Amino acid sequence: MIFHSHSRAPRGNSISAGVRAYLTELGPGEREAIALALETNANFLLIDETDGRRTAVQNGVPVKGTLGMLEEAAKAPTCWFP
Repeated sequence: MIFHSHSRAPRGNSISAGVRAYLTELGPGEREAIALALETNANFLLIDETDGRRTAVQNGVPVKGTLGMLEEAAKAPTCWFP
């Protein structure tokens, strides 16, 4: 899942050469998610897979995991977790 706003400064839309070969080790979903996050200047990418997270960060894409999202939701005044 990719989250973005239109106010972010562009990071560029290409994957760095240093990890291009490593991307072939990722599944198609992770590759596409990282590429889309780069192309759309996403605020962050929601991804739990370790290798995908590492590759996203190496390419300048901020990441969050499921637990991080749940933690943020629990702190939000509009969410209630019994």
